[in-house]
Formats: sequence, structure tokens, C-alpha cells
Amino acid sequence: MYTTRHVALACCLIAVGAVALSGCTQSVAPETEPSTGVSSASTLPVGELGDADPVSKVAIFADTVEVSDGISLVVAKPEPIDTAGTSAGVAIKMGIEVENSGEEEFDTSFITVSIISAGEPGTILGYENAGDLTLPQAPVEPGQRMAMNLGATVKDIDDVSVTLLIKGADSATFTNRP
Repeated sequence: MYTTRHVALACCLIAVGAVALSGCTQSVAPETEPSTGVSSASTLPVGELGDADPVSKVAIFADTVEVSDGISLVVAKPEPIDTAGTSAGVAIKMGIEVENSGEEEFDTSFITVSIISAGEPGTILGYENAGDLTLPQAPVEPGQRMAMNLGATVKDIDDVSVTLLIKGADSATFTNRP
């Protein structure tokens, strides 16, 4: 059985991991054609294609979803950290994986996570307010993948949906309900 100390330790580990993942950034400018000065849309990172429709997909936990430009996302099924629960809900953890099969580096800070459980926002552990959280900044090079764990408190572990929003446009929502 997990105690409050175990949950606090998990929160600290998540916070330390978030700090460890932060640190580097890269700005990608669109290439221009020398003769016309027009931007080439194929060189823009995810979410910067002004005329493209945003991608919005729904999947079951542990399914792989390709959102666009070679970026694939997976959210593992939430597992309880503390089976006893509290008045705030049940503490859970879930893995998030970002795979980059595209040609450009992708930064995880382009991803905003939101959790809904039983119609209410979940609270991400190590983050004092319920609501959205931008993932820590970490590059995912072409051909690479990055995995991280995220903890949260939810009202009902059997009614959880996790949405990953990419640059405010493309999104993938993972749920335990088809």
C-alpha cells in the first residue's frame, strides 16, 4: 500500500525529471525560395502551416496516433499510484511517448497536456493548479523517441481522457472508452 510519503516522492521525482528535461531550444525559420521570396510550407514545423486544417484524433490508451509531420504520440493507460484515494481523487501515473519520424527536430514544449476525469479537470502532480500543462522543453531528433511519465490526481480512474495539443492546433485525445 502506498502512503502519502510515496505519493510525495513520486511528485518530487516527476518535478526533478521535468527540470532535467528543460534546457535547450532551437528556432526553425521557414526556407524561402530565392526567386519569389515565398515560404516553403514543407519546411515549417508542426502547427505552423497557416492554411492546413488542424488534425484532431481520438484513440484508446496505448494506441499510437500520428498527428502530423511524422510526429506520433502514445499515452499509456493510467495506473493508480495510491489505491486508497483521497477526497481529491485517485493519484495516477501514465507514460507519454513522442516519436519523431519526420525530418525536423521536434521540441516537447510544443505539447500541452490536459486531463479530464468524470467531467472535471485532473490535477497534474507537481503542478498546483488543475488545468493544462506544457511539457518540459526537450528536443526529439528525427528518428528518435522520448518517453516520460506524468502523474495526476483524477476523480475516476475508469473515466479519464488525456488530450495532447500540439502548438495549439493538432491534437490527440486518449481515453479508456472507445
